[in-house]
Amino acid sequence: MLGWTRFLKCSACEYVQEAVSNDQAGIPCPHHAEYGCAGQMELLKRGFKWLGKTRQVSEEATTGSCVCKHPAATLKVCTMSGEIVEIGVGSSWTVSDAKMRLANKIKIPAREQCWVMDQMLLQDSSLIVKLAQTDGSPPISLARRDPEVAEWMERIASDWSCVQTAANIPGKIWKSSEVVLEIMRQSNKALRFADAELLEDINFLRQACELRGLRGLRAAPGLRAAPDSASPESTAWIQTIADVKLYLCYALKLEDIGMARKAIQCQDVIAKADGADIATFVVFAFFCDPLKSERDSLLAFLLPLSFSALSFGFCSRATTDLSLAQALLPKNRVAGVATRESNRLLSLPTTRLSGADFSLHVLLAHQRQLTIQEFDHFLNACCSRRDVVPISEARELLTACLSRSCDLEKLTGILTWASESDYSGFVQFIMEKDVAVQFLANMSQKRRACLFEEFLTAWGGLEEIVAMISKNHQEVQSLLRWATHQRDAAICCSEKLGATFAHLMNHGLHATEADADVGQMLLRLFLAGAALPDNISETVPLEWLKCLMDLEGSEPWVAGTLLMRMEQCDDDDLRSKFSDIWCPVWGNLQKEDCHRAVGLVVRWCNLSADAKASVFPIQVLRNLPLHLLDGAALDVLFSPELPPQTSSIYAIQMGEHNRKKLQETQDDLQKTYQQLERMEEALKEVDYKLDRVSKAASAAQRDADEASSEASTAARLARDAERLARDAKDTAERAERAARSG
Repeated sequence: MLGWTRFLKCSACEYVQEAVSNDQAGIPCPHHAEYGCAGQMELLKRGFKWLGKTRQVSEEATTGSCVCKHPAATLKVCTMSGEIVEIGVGSSWTVSDAKMRLANKIKIPAREQCWVMDQMLLQDSSLIVKLAQTDGSPPISLARRDPEVAEWMERIASDWSCVQTAANIPGKIWKSSEVVLEIMRQSNKALRFADAELLEDINFLRQACELRGLRGLRAAPGLRAAPDSASPESTAWIQTIADVKLYLCYALKLEDIGMARKAIQCQDVIAKADGADIATFVVFAFFCDPLKSERDSLLAFLLPLSFSALSFGFCSRATTDLSLAQALLPKNRVAGVATRESNRLLSLPTTRLSGADFSLHVLLAHQRQLTIQEFDHFLNACCSRRDVVPISEARELLTACLSRSCDLEKLTGILTWASESDYSGFVQFIMEKDVAVQFLANMSQKRRACLFEEFLTAWGGLEEIVAMISKNHQEVQSLLRWATHQRDAAICCSEKLGATFAHLMNHGLHATEADADVGQMLLRLFLAGAALPDNISETVPLEWLKCLMDLEGSEPWVAGTLLMRMEQCDDDDLRSKFSDIWCPVWGNLQKEDCHRAVGLVVRWCNLSADAKASVFPIQVLRNLPLHLLDGAALDVLFSPELPPQTSSIYAIQMGEHNRKKLQETQDDLQKTYQQLERMEEALKEVDYKLDRVSKAASAAQRDADEASSEASTAARLARDAERLARDAKDTAERAERAARSG
């Protein structure tokens, strides 16, 4: 019987049946309910014409090749509950196919199944026939994967490089030996992704080494033995520093000293590795007990590395050994950058430290063993940091530095760290160590203000503070001079210092020379920082005004205060004090103040018997801007009490004033003349450019005229040619007619 027909074949058990209709492709295998087959029926063939033969093929497929009814082998799988489940498998099946069959029986998705046999993880691509499970063999152990790990396993199996670009990969992914082994099957960079815990898993290490090419494992009950350490071929498979580390970790778990030493004898492989990997590996291997005798050779690997490569070895564990720390942070650093592009190793299990943090830990751990030069070397590296050291560590380091008499500049950063937040405790600590307070100048304003206030409080009451400043306790005067020069608000606005200054003013402590020095120092400080108390001009001792002469910006306040206070003096005080207290600060007085000052000089001259013979009024008048006076204000200059030189002083000032005005006018005229010259030059340039443009335009016009003339000539010649052509045509026509008529 002839006809068209189709066949469907199960994707799992290979069962074949004839297709009844066109829409049967994709339906579950008929053995799903009875045998738990997970396959789907897929279109096998089409176009059979002999239906009898078709039925014969269908019968053979049904009775002979179906894995459900006639499996090639039976696997025993022990579930997590201890139940033994048997599943039939085909001869060409992989572990992945078998997991699909088991998934229908135990209701655990295939991708979440993890199979272990003889303490080895079975990969999905492994063929079932290679498992060699006999009747007496222990069953395959089943563990359930975390769903998230299972998802990443599928992604990595298709392309491992997805982990290089993916963000926020959970840490548990890298704790899965399956994930790392799957990456290792595709790339030799897998180890850098692994969690450090995997290096403690002997089964992972064994499989990883086998994947990389380790051979010679002897079968043993429960665990395969290590390779023969004496065999020269045992390390021939090692190609990268990651292979060296795997081999070393495996040897450590097997407690095989010979095997561990053989690992670090792969010097060529280690030496050609990336510098960052070398530093990471050396720090790891340095603390392996079987390799204690090899530490010198390990440190030799660090000698040619750059600082940026060595920094990958900066960790808290490395600080515990001084020789290793010195090798990681040498005095003479090699230039270069560790790009970390070809890295193979995972990061150190301990937190990586910055160079400054690493130096700090070394200093604290080995301060008594370091020479002066070594201490300075690590201290310089430590002080390069910009963040904050924990208070306890900073104070311990500060104590060590003080015991070695380090200079203040190096201690500034440490003092800043040591003061962090715990101000009161820090002040007591500094007072005990008798450290100069000048270090406050290098702190932030907020911290400096808090600490300075704490220092003043610790010194005691207001009289005690005056005494401390007078004695220059902890070199506080240097700090006050710095604050005056810098106009530092943190010090100038100190409430405690302001109360101390008010105490000096109110209680007359400035009577002693030492206290007067403190008062003048504080006056300079508050004036520089624009923090003078209200009405201080009325109470400040006039003798202190001279200490402000060299203070930039103080002249207006001193001039106004001196004028006001002198005017308030009675005749006796004015006669006795004016010449002693006056200082040349009236040069910039305004017109009205200048008139008042001249009146004050007149008053003094009237009170002094030898005023006309004295040079003092002449000094004062020379310092005054007399040229500002005009109109009725000039009358005061002609007072008979003033020295006869007053008119000359006024005339000289007016002449100088007029000369300056004239000079300013000349300067303005000169600038105007220079501007006119520049404008004239610019006009000449414009004329020159216009002339060039005009000439260019004329030349263009001539060229255009010539072109027009040539065009007219060409047109005329064309017309002549056209006429000649017509004439020639007419002549030819006449000749042709004549020829026909003849």
